Amino acid sequence: MLLRGLGAMNRRGGALTSYLLFEQSYTGALIDLGYRDAMVRQDDVKTFLDA
Repeated sequence: MLLRGLGAMNRRGGALTSYLLFEQSYTGALIDLGYRDAMVRQDDVKTFLDA
C-alpha cells in the first residue's frame, strides 16, 4: 500500500521498488536469515547437494 501510494507500482516507479529491494540493511538481513536457515538444515542441504 505504501509503495502504491508513492507511485512505485506505476510503470515509472520501478526505480524506487528496485532501490528498496536492494537496500543494504534489507539484503544483509535476508542473507543472515538464509545463512541461519541453512545452518539449521545443513544435513538436508548436504543430502541435496550429494544427490
